Amino acid sequence: FSQNKTEPLTKFIYQKKPSSTMPNYKEYIPFVVILLLLGVCAYILKPFFLAIFMGGLLAYLCYPLYIWLTSRWKKPTLVAIIICLVAIVILLVPTLYIINTLIHESYGLYTSTKYALANGLFANCSTEICLQIEEYTQNPILSQQVQIFVKWATTWIVERGSGLLVSLPRFFLNVFVVFFTMFYFLRDGPRLVTHLNEYLGMPQNRYNHVIMRLQEVTKGLLYGYVLIAFLQGILGAIGFYLFGIPSPLFWGLVMALFALIPLLGTGIVWVPASLFLLLQGLFENSNFLIFKGIGLFLYGLIIVSSIDNILKPKIMGHHAKIHPAIVMIGILGGVFVFGPVGALVGPFILALTIILLEEYVIVKQTSDKV
Repeated sequence: FSQNKTEPLTKFIYQKKPSSTMPNYKEYIPFVVILLLLGVCAYILKPFFLAIFMGGLLAYLCYPLYIWLTSRWKKPTLVAIIICLVAIVILLVPTLYIINTLIHESYGLYTSTKYALANGLFANCSTEICLQIEEYTQNPILSQQVQIFVKWATTWIVERGSGLLVSLPRFFLNVFVVFFTMFYFLRDGPRLVTHLNEYLGMPQNRYNHVIMRLQEVTKGLLYGYVLIAFLQGILGAIGFYLFGIPSPLFWGLVMALFALIPLLGTGIVWVPASLFLLLQGLFENSNFLIFKGIGLFLYGLIIVSSIDNILKPKIMGHHAKIHPAIVMIGILGGVFVFGPVGALVGPFILALTIILLEEYVIVKQTSDKV
């Protein structure tokens, strides 16, 4: 085997193969460890994902105010603490009040509906049409189904609201996370955004484009959908209160939720309510109820719907470029997975995914072809 008798035979038996033909598995160990640690981190942060998201979102909304105040006070830490405290108080007090009011209004709605079904929806009506409708509504099967639905909706609201009040320690823990997340995003957010690209490894021009698109999407979602839906819900509740519809705050919240979903809108609530008043006025020969029904219809058409038709295109413009299908799927899926906050989280995640796919797939394919 060898001309040199002194060379051991094992040298040739255990001779290593060239390094180019042997995979170096040690190179993959850090990558696997990083993936495992990221999975553990995601599991740890899972209970506070929504709180962290809300903290970042509030920091983004309050950042112009933070810049304006720090340019005058020159104390960024103190300014960030003050802004966080004010924002938490502004959000916390109305939220607890609305939850408490919704619990009482939902129970009142269930009681009034049950009373109306028991005594007749048109008790003072004596026309033939009224008698036929009254006979139809007194059908035990229909009456039972309506009561079941109303009771289910009421129970759901009461359980959700009561559950929130019962789990106050966890609720305030999330508020604590929101506060500190918002504080550090306000103070260190720009530095984080600047250094984030060191981990992504994107060309600077493409990274700047992604950040710009995220800002456009965030503004479009916040001002074009969430703010408009919130305003429509408030105006709808005011209209229901003025025209004597019971539980105006409850129906205002329902209108705000439907306003978030494209192709549905608030008309699915105020149109049946105005028709109900109009028909009740016709059946009971009450001009007052007829005028109330017409007035509520005009109020919903001119005031509530005009916000969606006039302000939303002006606020969103053509810069956000959010397809309605993405918004609808994101809202429905987000609410199903994350709860009410998912109405904002879902579309944002879908839009972010599409933006990154455009940068990493479409732009990359275009550059490869060139």
